[in-house]
Amino acid sequence: MAEYKLDPAVEPHVLEKKLQKQKMLILRTNQSFPTEWTLLPLAIGQPVLAQDMRAYKTQWDRGTCVGNRSYVVDIDDQLVRRNRRFLKSSVNMEAITP
Repeated sequence: MAEYKLDPAVEPHVLEKKLQKQKMLILRTNQSFPTEWTLLPLAIGQPVLAQDMRAYKTQWDRGTCVGNRSYVVDIDDQLVRRNRRFLKSSVNMEAITP
C-alpha cells in the first residue's frame, strides 16, 4: 500500500467546525453566571430587588437587606433568604416599576 494513503486526511471544513466549537466552549465558560465572588456586597438596610424563586426568573420583588452573608431580605414584612446572585441593588425604589 502506498504510504501517502496511510496519512490521515481531514477535510478543511471539519477543522473549521471543530475550531468554532472550541471557541464557543471558551466563550460559554468565560461568561458563566455571575457568582457571589464577582458581585459587590450589599449593606444592611440597603434597598434591593430580590428574585421571586416561584416565578422562575421573571419577577423581582422590592425589599430591604436586613442580613449579610446569605442575605436575608425583608419583602412586605416577610423575611426571605437569597443568595447574592439573586439580588440586585436598587438605588431608587420609586423609579422601578413592578
